[in-house]
Amino acid sequence: MDPLPRWNMKNLQRAWILGLALFASTSGLFAQGDTKVKFDTVDGVTLRGNLYISAKGDKAPTILMLHPLNNVKEKKPGDQMMDGWQELAKELHKAGYSVLTFDFRGHGDSTSVSQSFLRNAYPWNTTLVKVRRDIAALSSRDFKPGYQPHLVDDVAAAKTFLNSKGQVNSANLIVLGAGEGATLGALWMASETKRRQGDVQTTMVTLLPTLPVPRDFFEPESRDLLAGILLSPVHLMGGKQMPVGNWVKDITAKRSKERTQLLFVYGGKDANMDKQILGYLKSIRPGFTKKKDGTITVTRSTLGSGLDNTVDLKLDSKDQGAALIPGGEVSGYLTKTWLPSLTANLTLREPDQKEGKNRYYYWVRENMGKVVPGSQIPAQMKDDDSQRPIPLQLFGIN
Repeated sequence: MDPLPRWNMKNLQRAWILGLALFASTSGLFAQGDTKVKFDTVDGVTLRGNLYISAKGDKAPTILMLHPLNNVKEKKPGDQMMDGWQELAKELHKAGYSVLTFDFRGHGDSTSVSQSFLRNAYPWNTTLVKVRRDIAALSSRDFKPGYQPHLVDDVAAAKTFLNSKGQVNSANLIVLGAGEGATLGALWMASETKRRQGDVQTTMVTLLPTLPVPRDFFEPESRDLLAGILLSPVHLMGGKQMPVGNWVKDITAKRSKERTQLLFVYGGKDANMDKQILGYLKSIRPGFTKKKDGTITVTRSTLGSGLDNTVDLKLDSKDQGAALIPGGEVSGYLTKTWLPSLTANLTLREPDQKEGKNRYYYWVRENMGKVVPGSQIPAQMKDDDSQRPIPLQLFGIN
């Protein structure tokens, strides 16, 4: 065969180089774009989601999005593909953040379960869910009243998953939830204020298994929480009253130099929601008032300082929760105003090694910010593969 003419060879070389550059470029874009992911909960439910990795990698905060359990507009269960949800995730990603969305158990594509779901360690899975012994799939329609608060363990599983991702910074986390997702997000954030790594004392070997006794505790795991963005949190879920007011005070309490900030987003034409949100703000920022021009005044005190980014976005709407997202007003405020203000002078915490077989974690009770001796509840022991279910009673849910 005759060799190719020189002109054709040059063009082929150029095309080859151009193709390599295009491949490298698109590969990079794919690596930073929407990736389908899945991870398991402590009780054997496989959750499926979408991960958008920031072009800045672990030099950017991470946003965890929690969809409402009910799609009120379409009168069906909510999921991560409901109107506007992925669009908001993409706008946040475009603004430079890593973002994880996922379907709560029994919603969307998160329906697969293992037989460990029915273990005696998780009695609510048999008493509050209509299941068979050969269960392989789970639907939210199987949930009995009172089960919904247990979905907080899905949020814990999502955080554990983020901890394992080398390209995202889960030590600088922003939780964004709507409706029931906002309530579950507040509950999980409050649980992190009570979860601490324990420095355990060595014990003598005995014939009976005994749990190690912590002699000292580290900082609360809530130090990873930059902020919470709560779109119309509900106070009634699964037929149970949710003490959201207590949780938001726990979340914003002064435990270290940097305090977790909150943004409440809601439709102001609902008088009950308007009153509810104002009550939250006044409880965590005493004397909170907001003029029509947006000027905010608070009573300055040691308890009220350090929460300058804890405010509200009151929209001129009767809609609530995720129904406020389409239209772009929420994403515009987040990406152009509130998030830039939150992160303007922020020094990111370096991600630390979260998962370790030699670590012990406990939930503890507090009194005036001090750990109540002997109040600890094991959260993750040395050989546990994952965090144990969150003890709801510790957070006012019976």
